Formats: sequence, structure tokens, C-alpha cells
Amino acid sequence: MYTLLGLSISQVSSLGEWRPVGAKSWRDPLSGKSLFTPEELDIQRTARAYCQERLLPNAYGDEYYDPKILKEMGELGLLGATMPSHGCAGVSSVASGFITREVGRVGFGYRSGMSVQSSQQKDKILFNIRAKTWITNSPIADLILVWAKLATTGRIQGFLVERDRCPPGTIETSAIRHKSGLRASITSMIQLDDCPVSEENMLQVEGLNDPFSCLNSARYGISTYALDRKQFKNPLAKYQLVQKKLSDALTDAAYGTMISIVKRQNCDRALIGARALQEVFGGNAASDEYHIGRHVANLFVTQTYWARSDIHSLIIGRGIVGMQAFY
Repeated sequence: MYTLLGLSISQVSSLGEWRPVGAKSWRDPLSGKSLFTPEELDIQRTARAYCQERLLPNAYGDEYYDPKILKEMGELGLLGATMPSHGCAGVSSVASGFITREVGRVGFGYRSGMSVQSSQQKDKILFNIRAKTWITNSPIADLILVWAKLATTGRIQGFLVERDRCPPGTIETSAIRHKSGLRASITSMIQLDDCPVSEENMLQVEGLNDPFSCLNSARYGISTYALDRKQFKNPLAKYQLVQKKLSDALTDAAYGTMISIVKRQNCDRALIGARALQEVFGGNAASDEYHIGRHVANLFVTQTYWARSDIHSLIIGRGIVGMQAFY
């Protein structure tokens, strides 16, 4: 079984010996693994084993999201991994990034489902929130974290809405069906109508820095299929154009994990890389037996609903000119 994240550092590091990967490895073309600790790499390996065995079989199925998955991931230490308390693993941010990358590598729907945590709550009452669409896990959530402007101050704050305390007719969460991507994620619109929230359920923080911090994780994967598929008696990987496509995709993935400002284009470049690799599969890319089509669909949906490039362009623009162009 998967016992990685509840273990002590010494126990985790005993899972395997750490060796820096040389530049000749296609899996790590820039020798990035040499920057990580043995514990971080062991956590990545164990998270990958769990994700491949438990999450992958249902990553693109019948749009059913099993609520038990979150409980199972919590028991394994996959949720809130950087927190040192409340039974969490207390690992480094890098190790937590490896966990979310492995989950996202299987399916962004699972990745979205594990993204949000909160801290202490306090202060006043919130009314008349109205509606928001494309909210992950809302049809099955007992607690809903809402960010909205407080009427008395005009400032954006977070509020915990407890479903079982909402009077009938004040909260509605209808699942969105027939999505082309992120099918393992249960998503819906939230409609709140005069929904009361207790004073203690208002978060201490103000502004959007905290919700934005939930969006800072990695999201992409690369296929090795070209090493096995042969064309004119040679592996596809032997040909120059295929090597260029693989090189472009791997380079984008590698530097995207090392340079924070490239968050602006991580999803865009990951989609371009996945789309280029999709061409390597030829007609097989249309078959769900190969995962490249799922990655392309998920990246396209994520790029569309998240508007990551546009948002980060505005954030970078604010840093350049000193003026904020949003909200």
C-alpha cells in the first residue's frame, strides 16, 4: 500500500536511494532532479504509484466523481501535505508540488478536487452572494469557501458556507454534465440567495492573494510513445522533426517548473507541447487507449476556463507600469 506521507522523513527516505539524473536522461533533460532532496523524490515516486493505480482507471470515464476518493487521498497524506498539524504530513512545498503534479498528470479533475484549504475564521455576516459557475466539488461539498465583497467595507474576504446550516432555497448546486474535458471532476454552478453565514465563518484575510495562492501548482505530462512506434523500420524518435517536437515540449515543461514568471504561459505551452506530441501518435491519438488525447482535452479546457495567460499578463503588467487593470 501507499504509506508515504504519514511517515517520518527517515522512513520515507528509506524507500529508495537518490541519485542525480544526468543530462542524457530524456525524462530529465536539464538534470532538474539534482536540485531536489531524496525525500522529495521518494514522495514523488510513491505519489505516482498511487495515482497510476487508483486514479488513472477512472480519469476519463462516465463523469462520476467518487467522494470516497478525497477521503482516501486524505488518509494517504495527499491533502494539505505542507501543513505540519491536523494530521497532515508537513512536507516541503516542493514535495507538495510533486504530489499535485502526479495527480494532475493523471487528471486535472482530481487535481482541482484537492486544491483548496483554509485557515481560521472570524467576524461578520454575509448576505446576497448571488451565483458563480464552474465550481469544483460543489455538488458534493459540505463546506463551500466563497470569496466576495463585504457590503459594509467593500473589501474582498473569504467566507465558509456550511450546507447543513443553509435554510431551504438559499443554496443550489446543480452539476454541469457533458464536459469535453476534466470529466473526473464534479463541477457545478453555485446559486446563493440570502444565505446567512455565521459570524465566526468569515476568514481573517482580505483580498485575493490567498485564493490566488491556490492556483500556483504545476500541470502537464509527456509521453514516451515515440520510442516504441516504428516508421520505415525506425523508431519515430529517431527522426529530426519528432526529436524537435519532443525537445520543445520537454523544454517548456522543464523551465516552467523553475521560473515562477513563466506561470503566465505554463498552460499555453503545455497545450502546444501536448498537441505537437499528439501528432506523433498519428491516428492512434484518437483512441482513448492512449492518454495523449485526454491531456490535450484537459489542457484546452483548463486554458479556457482559467484564462491563466490573460490573468498573469495583467499581474505582470501591473508590476511593469505600477497600475492595476483589474477589479
